[in-house]
Amino acid sequence: MRAIWQRWWPALLLMGIIFTVSSFSSFPGPQEPLLDRLFKKGAHFVGYGLLALSYLRGLRQSGLRHARPLAFIMVLLYAISDEWHQTFVPGRDGNVIDVGIDSAGAALALGWQQWWSQRSHAATALLRQERGR
Repeated sequence: MRAIWQRWWPALLLMGIIFTVSSFSSFPGPQEPLLDRLFKKGAHFVGYGLLALSYLRGLRQSGLRHARPLAFIMVLLYAISDEWHQTFVPGRDGNVIDVGIDSAGAALALGWQQWWSQRSHAATALLRQERGR
């Protein structure tokens, strides 16, 4: 049980934060309406990008194959459930555009992670090759 907790605590923490923030009727932000909108949509983008990476971590440490697409699907499902949850919060409503922003944040984070991982592996292989000479 401890190993499961160690794999998944970042995802559970982020899910709890997202759920809590989504439970508020309003959330303070910049006074300027455009900045407020950018701030909130940016928070969606970044938050769900981090959630995707935390899902990827848990899935990989669990030894599951195809962890990246599974992480994306998990983010998509959580984003949909979060928007549905917001329909029950006074002053809030579910928004399909937010699901798109959440998915874009997840896709970018997972793509960046893949690029970084491939780059790191290539650099490591090059160093090993140089040491062998």
